[in-house]
Amino acid sequence: MSIRYTARSGKTYYLHVAASAKGKDKYFFSTKPEGSLAQSLPDKYEIYETVNAQVFLRRKTSQIVLEDEIALIRNALKDHAQEWKYKAEIKKNMIVIHEACQEFDFDDLLSHWMDKAKLERIKLQRTTYMPIMRFVLEDKDNRIFQAERYCFLGSIDDWIMIGRPGKLHALAKKLIKHLGQESFFELM
Repeated sequence: MSIRYTARSGKTYYLHVAASAKGKDKYFFSTKPEGSLAQSLPDKYEIYETVNAQVFLRRKTSQIVLEDEIALIRNALKDHAQEWKYKAEIKKNMIVIHEACQEFDFDDLLSHWMDKAKLERIKLQRTTYMPIMRFVLEDKDNRIFQAERYCFLGSIDDWIMIGRPGKLHALAKKLIKHLGQESFFELM
């Protein structure tokens, strides 16, 4: 059976295999179910979906950030705002928080024609995200993170540190409440 993957957006992707110029197999995802479909994943590779629902085949890597650390951030985000508003993902030695680029102002209008759960699913499928905050693991043994936020000043447009490094739980408690607020832009 061919490898297929349905992304958050609702699109189904099929893993294709083709010969490279050197005669080796190369793999890629496409929404087209026709062609030379792969029947299995290549060894040491995994399917990866970005927060913006792009699907890739990538080499498996050892995980530096622990599952309970990403769960801590995801739970804090869930407590802070609606599920569609923020997403977190692991990138090497950091947890990156992404914020929705859109605001949905049609909740009241559409709530007459569809239930709240369906409206939330549509938001999850259609939203695009941009990175806004991250927690970078600085000390692997003591699990110390440095918090950073993205600075949108035209002269900077880069990541800036927020305060001192610390334990993830304390940083999350102190900083996640500022997401979506004017106070976010004052964090330094």
